[in-house]
Amino acid sequence: MKRVMLWVLIIFISTVAPMQAESRYRFTYTLSGSAEGKILLFFSFRVFYEASAGVDLMATPQPDGRLNFRLEKLSQPGFLMRTLGLTGKSLALVSADKDFESGLSFANHRLQQWQGEAQNFSSHINTIKTLPFVTENISPEAFSFNRRADGGIESIKNLLSTRYKYHPASIGMYFKIFPMISVMLDFYNYSYIPNGGLEITNWPLEWLSKEIDISNDMNRVGALTEKIVADNVEFKQTSKFQLKFRRVLTADGIMEIIGENHEAISIWKGYKIRDVVRKIHYRVNDMMLLRDEWYVNIRNKKNQGGFARLCLCQLD
Repeated sequence: MKRVMLWVLIIFISTVAPMQAESRYRFTYTLSGSAEGKILLFFSFRVFYEASAGVDLMATPQPDGRLNFRLEKLSQPGFLMRTLGLTGKSLALVSADKDFESGLSFANHRLQQWQGEAQNFSSHINTIKTLPFVTENISPEAFSFNRRADGGIESIKNLLSTRYKYHPASIGMYFKIFPMISVMLDFYNYSYIPNGGLEITNWPLEWLSKEIDISNDMNRVGALTEKIVADNVEFKQTSKFQLKFRRVLTADGIMEIIGENHEAISIWKGYKIRDVVRKIHYRVNDMMLLRDEWYVNIRNKKNQGGFARLCLCQLD
């Protein structure tokens, strides 16, 4: 009887599809912009802005092909560096981590890097204000979302919040670093799947995406950067664009899917979308997502403007 029960158990286990293991990912974004010149030929202006944040995530495969992501920890402090006023002589460093000290340490390290990278801005700085925050609600229940099999994002839950070290005092500027994560994730909702479905082995080597208009997403991003942007800037593409995708199988079994568009498409008062690139990597033997990156570059003819870069990348 025991031997019969053993064989029944073996047959049962062999007929049940094994659950895929959880995997770890990191989502990061960087938003950066700058402008300098003269107003009425006499008054110089210098404006620089950079914001970034990163979270480490646990991903659990679902039976319908979705990946359920939930927060594991912060991978880097939420961070904002921006000049104050138009002359660019003052700089604010705002940071938020699990404690005040680690956030400030990260901010000072980034400042040292920036001083070497952007001397045309940093050389004019006379005053630096450091504004420490702490991040609250760091738990799996505070941040989660689903990634569908077609790459789209849904069911975003974001309860991450920050508290100023000298609360209830306020800093008088926007510091919406973690709400920005939810907005950035919406960029993934532009499908890269060609006509014909999700079976990647049947995809063509090259194809065009559906027509894309990122105006609404850019307006949502802008509304979280500064009040003056939220009140005075409205992005609107003059035409839609398509990403030209190609797929390549590498020697080590990685499927690279790369989509690009480098047309100049007006979006606001002389500023044009210059470059849009999306890169997705899968491991072929199990179709594990390895990375999904976006890059959007917006500039005017004087090279003023900025870029957004985001990556959902596997860590294991």
